[in-house]
Amino acid sequence: MSFITKALVKLGIGAARVEVIIENETLQPGENVSGVVKVIGRHFSHEVNKIELIIWSNYIAEEEYDCGQQVCLRETEKHHKLSRFLLNTELLIEAQQVKYIPFSFPLPLSTPLSFGRNKIWISPHINVEHSLEKSQSTLLTITPSAIQNTVFSALNHLGFVMKKADCEACSSPLSPMPFIQEFECKAQSGYFSEQFDELEFVMHQNSEHLQLQLEFDYKNRGLTGFVNKYIQRYKAQTALNITQNDLPTIRQQLHQVLQQHC
Repeated sequence: MSFITKALVKLGIGAARVEVIIENETLQPGENVSGVVKVIGRHFSHEVNKIELIIWSNYIAEEEYDCGQQVCLRETEKHHKLSRFLLNTELLIEAQQVKYIPFSFPLPLSTPLSFGRNKIWISPHINVEHSLEKSQSTLLTITPSAIQNTVFSALNHLGFVMKKADCEACSSPLSPMPFIQEFECKAQSGYFSEQFDELEFVMHQNSEHLQLQLEFDYKNRGLTGFVNKYIQRYKAQTALNITQNDLPTIRQQLHQVLQQHC
């Protein structure tokens, strides 16, 4: 490669580009992301030293800003690398040549679901001789796993309707990420709609079980509301560990937990 060609490639002019072709863009946490990386040679032949695939998620954080005589808060969107997969492929790509490289790797079990404002995408980075090229990202749709879906179904049956689901900046010893995905449900019908206003929960999933962290917002009305206000009992928290063996009884377990906190 001549000096001028190297300089052009370093500036991103004529360097190879990559595209990610996913077999299935709708996935569950823990499932394999499979497909091929399409490497497209452009104006010059050059060596590709490394191709890296990165799974990203956005999340919402609050930052302070000066709004006059006081400090105010505003929401800002941040991005976090959930995982990265390195294709240790060194290859020579000729001008106008196209090559395909297969890949397959698992999504982390902690991957957030595609609810609310949350987005998950895969971004390829190609390390071409003397330069690093970024190419177009591909959006993924992350749907609930079987155990997560059973939790949603059980809560819906108990009268709770999904209101909001966002990934918010938060430090948790149970989460490998700088944020958690919090789900907010409105108690809309049934017995528990008389007891609770909202139910907020976070799901932490690993290979052994799913931990469900629950927070209840009580309704403040009538004598019960007066007592709750008097003793400052607006919220309550608890946790529930669920395994695959619990799938047939999740609804009963949640009913029991809710009943205990009425």
